Amino acid sequence: MQCETVKVVSPVSEGNPLGFIVINKSDLTDEHELFDEDGRRPVATRADLDAALASLPGEYTDAEYVVTQMRAYFGGLFTADDESHVRSLVKSKDKSQSGALNVEQLKAALTEKAIEIPDGAKKADLQALLDASNQG
Repeated sequence: MQCETVKVVSPVSEGNPLGFIVINKSDLTDEHELFDEDGRRPVATRADLDAALASLPGEYTDAEYVVTQMRAYFGGLFTADDESHVRSLVKSKDKSQSGALNVEQLKAALTEKAIEIPDGAKKADLQALLDASNQG
């Protein structure tokens, strides 16, 4: 039995340089954006870019990542002013926040991230593990 497939828009990345994925047509929902028949990415508009900018910062904490992805997706529409705007909105998480945690909170945060906690680890060790996980 052959299953019909369709190409849907997906973020351009190192692993997905063409900006689409192929899914079963039966899995297609209203949330998916179809590629055109030639397999080219639909043309983004300034309104699309403005909507994306309005949604920032969202969960993003890496301005460089957001700038790179927006530049790749929106191409020439993404201006130097847009880049400045993104960088003003998207900020790294405050690394000092985790420094205020007690041992139990540090252990809970590490457990939530599925990081193994060494037996007999001191607060400084736990803090170092959490800080390292936040940088990666």
